[in-house]
Amino acid sequence: MGRKTFESMKSKPLPGRINIVISRQSDLFETNHHLRMAESLSAAISIAESTDCREAFVIGGGEIYRQSIAIADCIYMTRVEATFADADTYFSEIDPQVFRLADSFTHAPDEKNAIPFRFETWERILNK
Repeated sequence: MGRKTFESMKSKPLPGRINIVISRQSDLFETNHHLRMAESLSAAISIAESTDCREAFVIGGGEIYRQSIAIADCIYMTRVEATFADADTYFSEIDPQVFRLADSFTHAPDEKNAIPFRFETWERILNK
């Protein structure tokens, strides 16, 4: 994830996994077993490859998404079914020539989520 995404989570790593924050200022946060810093997407990938993780996830922000879509095998997308006037970051359009929609599940509003949303799984259909 990018630095701004990490800061939006109150600078706390997501539990139960290694969190890699991409920032040109690699000394911004104190690193530990659950938090690592990388100066680029390629450095973050190298860190992920050095662990025992089976899958690495890109969780934002917009620039990190733009950089990583070219190497993504799969996209797990949550589409929020609403418009927000102050939204400033959007995921790029998914090219149907490159990715196919493999699964889609709509979640209606409930007591935990006032806004409907859709989970989508997109799989790469072309070689990188």
